[in-house]
Amino acid sequence: MCFLLKVRADRLGEYRERHAAGRHDYPLFPHEDGLLVGYLETGFAAARAGTEATGVNARRQAERAPFFESPDGARPDEPMKPLAEVFHLDRTAGAGHLPGRPAAGAPAFTRGARPRGRPPRPLGHERGHGPARPPGGKAGRYDPLGPPRSPAPRPLRPLVPGGGAGNVKARPPPVVPLEVRSPMAQSVGIKDVARAAGVSVGTVSNVINRPDTVADETRARVQSAIDRLGYVRSESARQLRAGRSRIMGLLVLDMGNPFFVDVARGAERAARAAGLGVMVCNSAQNAAEEADYLSLFAEQRVRGVLLTPADATGRNIESFRRHGIPFVLVDRVAEGATECSVSVDDVAGGALAVRHLVDAGHRSLAYVSGPPGLNQVRDRRAGALNALAEAGLGPDALRELPTERLDVAAGRDAGARLLGLAERPTAVFCANDLLALGVLQALYAAGVTVPDDLAIVGYDDIEFAAAAAVPLTSVRQPAVTMGALAAELLLEETEQGEGSRAHEHRRVVLQPELVVRRSSLAAR
Repeated sequence: MCFLLKVRADRLGEYRERHAAGRHDYPLFPHEDGLLVGYLETGFAAARAGTEATGVNARRQAERAPFFESPDGARPDEPMKPLAEVFHLDRTAGAGHLPGRPAAGAPAFTRGARPRGRPPRPLGHERGHGPARPPGGKAGRYDPLGPPRSPAPRPLRPLVPGGGAGNVKARPPPVVPLEVRSPMAQSVGIKDVARAAGVSVGTVSNVINRPDTVADETRARVQSAIDRLGYVRSESARQLRAGRSRIMGLLVLDMGNPFFVDVARGAERAARAAGLGVMVCNSAQNAAEEADYLSLFAEQRVRGVLLTPADATGRNIESFRRHGIPFVLVDRVAEGATECSVSVDDVAGGALAVRHLVDAGHRSLAYVSGPPGLNQVRDRRAGALNALAEAGLGPDALRELPTERLDVAAGRDAGARLLGLAERPTAVFCANDLLALGVLQALYAAGVTVPDDLAIVGYDDIEFAAAAAVPLTSVRQPAVTMGALAAELLLEETEQGEGSRAHEHRRVVLQPELVVRRSSLAAR
């Protein structure tokens, strides 16, 4: 027989801590009447009496005894009544079921007489305290939460190969872990908010989604409960109910380039005005990474995608098109009528830069380009050649220095190659400002004066261009406007796509502007 002991209310917190630390290894059963602990009759009797009992360490039991109270209200000096006579397992309900009103998710116990013909079965024994003795006097282990079965003991396992029948070790009783979770670790749902605020779930939903339909006092009470509980609504569940996402994807070539940061700023501004968020990803000018991010956008079923393509073949776009998710090309002119695009006239921008250098008296120029697969790089070169042709100069007046990337490090490398040319040009046009800043660093380190020895013009007019050691002349692109227009076109397509009116794809081409600074003012 075993006791089912009740932990004293004033020692409950201390007992939980000791149990979590492994100092109390008995099965725990949360119940409406309090925390119950499975305890051996012999162990507790020895603890109460302060005497030794076979297989039981009385000192350990005496240490634990103050945590428990008598279930029938008896004083501590009165004889303990076995709790097996007060709380009993219901063997007729199947394994693991105990009648009564247990705590949520916990095994239950009940008060009253046990079913006739079903004697209480022992819980087992303490770890390290020897085997329990079930009815029949045989050593073994019985599971108090298991299904009804014959009182015949399980086969005994010898401790030592070849050991005798008495050389056995019973398995320890099953321990029901007492999970003590921090309130912050628990997931707070909308029902918890409604319960805390004393309103319905629908009212909480209205406060979150349609606050103008709720009275001020009610809205304040619900918002207070939300703040107190730290409730955050599940966007995935909201997406399932609404059938569409509140996230817009933005995939750019290089987030290290301030130009694309400005594009993202404009897109975010338009998205927030529509109640959406923006997921920004960086393809690093790599077609494989671009394909991975487009696949991620498809998996997340984003509302739409703003894309600056890195794949010159167009295969990634065609593969993504099959998912039916709207997208808008940014800083790239759409070649067909199947998608919208927002870009800058890079041919005109290249012509502006080179025409300025030619007008300043330069006749031998270099073009520090980027990856040849990028349309922007090719278009700016085409514009430069057009300006040379207008001035009566042939294409041999422009020497191209290609780079693998469009960053400062690639610009420094191009500057070193420029300094090593047998016939050094008098002016340099760079495909973007980061390349121009890298070239400027290389020239400064070599003692070449800008613009007296060599003039430089960049492209994009990022913030760093005006803050350079020699303020940089650059072709300005309205990046923030470009991002905002692209997001507005995408939102227009998603809204019209859900209605009866079909969306008409548009190509928006913005005009660049030349910003002249000190790096190109000296004429030769």
